[in-house]
Amino acid sequence: MQTERLCNLRALVNPLLGTDYSRNQMSSDLARLRTNGVIQRREHDNAYVFTADGQRVANFYTTVHDMLLRPLIAANMAPEPALLRHHRGPHRRLSQRRPHG
Repeated sequence: MQTERLCNLRALVNPLLGTDYSRNQMSSDLARLRTNGVIQRREHDNAYVFTADGQRVANFYTTVHDMLLRPLIAANMAPEPALLRHHRGPHRRLSQRRPHG
């Protein structure tokens, strides 16, 4: 069961990093997060959950990304042609927003 979950996590992280994310790298990262009190392992389970501090850190970085980094990056990109913007429509732009959960 742990292998399946770890493979799923690696499959999600690989595209974000743009490189191969090995099991050793993931184990090292999980150990580092656990040592720093960001996550904790659920008892009798091979799953991890955020600690209260970890949830605050995740919310902070998500907010910084959404409110500061994304607009700054978008400001440096060339604007897309109006015809493309029209065809993407509001439903596409709304689906790109992530909930702050």
